[in-house]
Amino acid sequence: MRKYFILCLFLIGFVWAILTQIPLPLNKGFTQQIASATRPQNGGSKYLLVWSSDKGTDDGKQDPDFLAVVDATKGSPTYGKVVNTANVPEVPNANLLTELGLRPNTPSSILNEAHHLTTELYTDPANNHKYVFAGGLISANVFKFDVTDPLNIPPAELIVSSQVKKFAGTDHFHALPNGNFVSTFMGSRGLTTPGGLVEFSPDWKVVKEHDSNKAGGPTRYVPSINGETDTGLLSHPHGLEIRPDLGILVTSDFANPFTLASGLLYDPSKQNYDFGTTVRVWDLSNLAAGPKKIIQVPDGPRKEKNRFYEEPEGLMTLKLLHKPNHKGGFVSSVTGGTLYYSPDLTADDAKFIEVYDGGPNTGASFFDITEDDRFLVLPFSGILTPNDPGDNPYNRDYPGEHSRRIVVLDIEKLVNKDPSKIKCGAPLVINNPITGFTTKLLGHNNYAPDCPVEVSVVNVDSAENFRTHGGTHYIEFDKDDSRYAATNYFVDLDSFGLPGTGSGGDLKLYIANFNKKDGASSLDQEFKDELTGEIGVNFNRPSTYKWPGDRGFAGTAKPHNATFTETSY
Repeated sequence: MRKYFILCLFLIGFVWAILTQIPLPLNKGFTQQIASATRPQNGGSKYLLVWSSDKGTDDGKQDPDFLAVVDATKGSPTYGKVVNTANVPEVPNANLLTELGLRPNTPSSILNEAHHLTTELYTDPANNHKYVFAGGLISANVFKFDVTDPLNIPPAELIVSSQVKKFAGTDHFHALPNGNFVSTFMGSRGLTTPGGLVEFSPDWKVVKEHDSNKAGGPTRYVPSINGETDTGLLSHPHGLEIRPDLGILVTSDFANPFTLASGLLYDPSKQNYDFGTTVRVWDLSNLAAGPKKIIQVPDGPRKEKNRFYEEPEGLMTLKLLHKPNHKGGFVSSVTGGTLYYSPDLTADDAKFIEVYDGGPNTGASFFDITEDDRFLVLPFSGILTPNDPGDNPYNRDYPGEHSRRIVVLDIEKLVNKDPSKIKCGAPLVINNPITGFTTKLLGHNNYAPDCPVEVSVVNVDSAENFRTHGGTHYIEFDKDDSRYAATNYFVDLDSFGLPGTGSGGDLKLYIANFNKKDGASSLDQEFKDELTGEIGVNFNRPSTYKWPGDRGFAGTAKPHNATFTETSY
């Protein structure tokens, strides 16, 4: 009996020694076991950081806006799953809606209308941490997330709110060669015209607010809705690109934010939108001087009954070419549905030419260009549906004109052509001989040998995309151009009690594979929703679903912008 007692004491002591004296190896092994569920054995992981807003109308309450982390590591057991979320902080009354008296007592955590992220992650030299910055289109707030470890994101910080005095409508971000950051603000502090640029120091203190309005610009191709003809006074900066080697910063003018918030793009009876039709070129070393050049993007041959269907209306996205010998760039119009090219933006007489027309109100959205300047990937969010009221040009010109899709264009011949010898131009049209209005668009361009060539199309039609007048709005390449992320959401202000753009989307996030040799593209069939098993991650989730991380049980979200990040362990 005594031997049995001693044996029991020995076993208890042995177990106790294991549990208390050497817990770290056990704990480390356990942690590594859990980590292997999201991190492949080769030691590296990729994630998509998805800047998203809560859709308060789905469950009747407004939850915080947040950054979602989606596993984007091919071969990972959790590929395509949301593996973490990080809410924005709740600072009382830190929201432009409260400042303007539109919605009293609104904190920084809600109704931001999540829009753009910085695409280049910032590494702080002091601590070697990686950060991403996220802007609220409506709130005028900018938030800072430490994404060094995407699975463990510390509490986010509100870094910009009322510090900006002149502008609002926070849009695109870019790092500057001088170490600062710059952002486009689409409107004035009252969300009307004009907007401008804001330059921030690395710690996000306002360095300077740069006016983009400059009287004496070229004459608008038609007067604005308020009768203004000087394009210099109609600045709504949205797109933003820089070429340090050329010494230029370039912005594109999209729209007066207030006119967007007060109507519906897809309703042809409303023609009170103040859209931008100009591109502004700035001296990168002297932003305080304002734009040194304002370019009126030309109207095309179409003559539409609704003015905001005209080719140059609503210039949202601008991209510059990458190679040192290429000095040009492209700009697309959302409501005009047209892609333009300028071969040399450094020239005194820089101009744009129409090179691809998708058709009226097809929603040519946030495109990207491969690093070798060979392919341009252009999403069309569609906007119009078969059930639109009034004058309805849905699929007027060709089958699938308003399909929700991502088009890959081979631009190699165009960008390598001597600018003085470019033959590509606008397509022919058929106009009604009595009314003068266009009844048919004959192709996407004039099919000259140097025109962009459509090499592949990814279709993302869905019943919800048609119902909400939306589709793919934003794409972002992974750094090796082997794939890109695509989000199906633009702007819908129903949570604000406003109609907004009337162009939402089915709230899905896709990854598409991309072949850099021939431009072939297709949705990644393995990137599936964890709840439905369907292709793409659906942010339309029931209130019974518990999001990982901060978000918890919060229902549906609106994913606007996504960017890739990677870690190594």
